[in-house]
Amino acid sequence: DRDLYIVEATSISDFSYFLVQIRQKLERWYVGVVSLLLGALLGALAAIQYVRARARRSENRIADLDYRPLLSYLTTFNHGQMAGKNLNRLSLLFGNLPDDEQKIIELRDRIDSALEGYRTFASEQLTAIIKECKTHEHILEKASSLELNRNALEELLPETADSVSVINADRLKDSIPNAIKRLKNDINELYRIAGASFKTDLLHVLRSTLKGLSRRLDQENIIIGDVFVEGNFSQDVFFSESELMAIIEELINNACTAMSASSEKMISIEVRYNDDSVTLKIADTGSGLDEKASAKLFDRDYTTKSDGGGYGLFHAYQQTQVFSGQIILYNNDNGGATVEMKLRLS
Repeated sequence: DRDLYIVEATSISDFSYFLVQIRQKLERWYVGVVSLLLGALLGALAAIQYVRARARRSENRIADLDYRPLLSYLTTFNHGQMAGKNLNRLSLLFGNLPDDEQKIIELRDRIDSALEGYRTFASEQLTAIIKECKTHEHILEKASSLELNRNALEELLPETADSVSVINADRLKDSIPNAIKRLKNDINELYRIAGASFKTDLLHVLRSTLKGLSRRLDQENIIIGDVFVEGNFSQDVFFSESELMAIIEELINNACTAMSASSEKMISIEVRYNDDSVTLKIADTGSGLDEKASAKLFDRDYTTKSDGGGYGLFHAYQQTQVFSGQIILYNNDNGGATVEMKLRLS
């Protein structure tokens, strides 16, 4: 019995050892397979992100090529001092024509001024927008609608205010504001179409720009200090990627130049994402701004550099305006200057 017991025990031990070996091999195989699958999954996700980034940059390049002139015309129209405001002025004047002949006579000088403004500025800009739209096959229908509504408005507008009286006041009071409303709707729709093509990852542009300037930063012992980011940074901004990169590079280069004689050379960056906009601040520890010269900083030919220049900030201001943004410069608490850009989210 004892011999039998020993044999059985030995057999059981051998069998258990065999099972343990199989289990260990299965566990190693399982870990290997899981690692392989996870690696493949992460690789696929990285590839998708890369392809999307390339596609977005490609879209931006196409947008730069196709829509930049149209966007510029539309921005000039909407934000100019004459065109867009002139339409609002016409709508207000004709939409509130009085029922009294004497009061209409008193308004005639203002009506004539608005009519002249439309024919001098607004009509020409509308023609330029229509002409540019016709170079894009996929918005020919929008171009036709804009041209149709422009022609309809011009047929309704009187040659001079002398022909406006209580006899036709009721007709003009309704027809002209409605025609202007349709025209503005076309403009806004074109602005939406053109603007939808400009989507840029601000943080990607910021990283790329700092990387490109790393040699200068190292050579001049300039430190990139605090980089503060707040909000939903997954949102893209409404801007051309190439233009935004050029502007940020110009602003950081200006900060570097301003700190050439400073004992402490540090650039701080702050990015705050809000509901419909993002604010970018770039602060330096340079000599700050001359208060008297602040109003001229964005002028085309103004510069504080001994070797000339002056186009950089002017260009930055112009392009920021095109993309419905804002840019300002002011002195900060560290004795240097801060440039602040407010950009629309796409």
